Amino acid sequence: MRSLALGFLCVALARRAAVTQHRQAVSQDPEEVDGTDARLDKFPDCKTIPTFPGKCPIQDHPGACFRTDQKQWSCWSEWEVKSGEDCQMMTLNDEIVGFEGACFYNGAWTHDGDGEVTSGPKNVTEAEVPDCFDVDKCLAECHPITDKWGACYLDDDSGIDRAERCMCAMIPGEGAGRESIDVLLKGACTTMQVGYQDLSYSKLCKFPDEGPQPVYKCDTIPTYNSRNSAVACNPGAGSEFACFSLARRVPWQCGSSLTKNPSCRTTTLVPEGEEFFDGACVMKESPDYAVALEYEEP
Repeated sequence: MRSLALGFLCVALARRAAVTQHRQAVSQDPEEVDGTDARLDKFPDCKTIPTFPGKCPIQDHPGACFRTDQKQWSCWSEWEVKSGEDCQMMTLNDEIVGFEGACFYNGAWTHDGDGEVTSGPKNVTEAEVPDCFDVDKCLAECHPITDKWGACYLDDDSGIDRAERCMCAMIPGEGAGRESIDVLLKGACTTMQVGYQDLSYSKLCKFPDEGPQPVYKCDTIPTYNSRNSAVACNPGAGSEFACFSLARRVPWQCGSSLTKNPSCRTTTLVPEGEEFFDGACVMKESPDYAVALEYEEP
């Protein structure tokens, strides 16, 4: 119980320090009032406010009236820009709401300084999205990748539970589901909250569109040994399919051809591990052996 209380205290102190640091940073500008810029031609970036994750999605809102106490923000419509003073004076049932100021998604949206949004949200093309394998992100977290389009990921995921490290995006169905990908291309990852933390995802990556994984003949894999049960699965027991490793002394993952693992390349060698199998193969007894590929050294 004592350790739990200390944990909550540490989180509260860290959050208070982040809020204080933000207020000190914005108050250095002599044209700002109470830590909030009263002009329309300059705003703090909403992503510098400690409580921004999960509040106002960047793909839908150019800015917001914000609070730093975890309560709800007031998200702006695409056509509106408010001043910090406007936000501070907002009322509900004749009482001041308590918004601390106004912020804008600088760089994603633009405005003319007179209260009109001029462009946004900034969009990227699929060609500009990096390969998840190249950035080495979300491979295990989004397994199997054969039905995933891509994922939102964290630049630094140390200390984050694996279940929260990535937000996986499914491959759109025929004629439907494309809207979710378009939202991601508009920067949705950068304001999407990670679990219940004051943290958002950093970037977006895309899985290669390779179709079904290639399946090889197991006896052509360099590390195969028919006398080693760690790599020679038992077809008699229904295990004529395997995820194989090219590393010596690494046991293969055996299974059935009827329920084969659809993505061996994103299957970790051990649970919660960081290393992956290299590919899929079938034993001679498998009905798929005749159409399986001969493995060749890259």
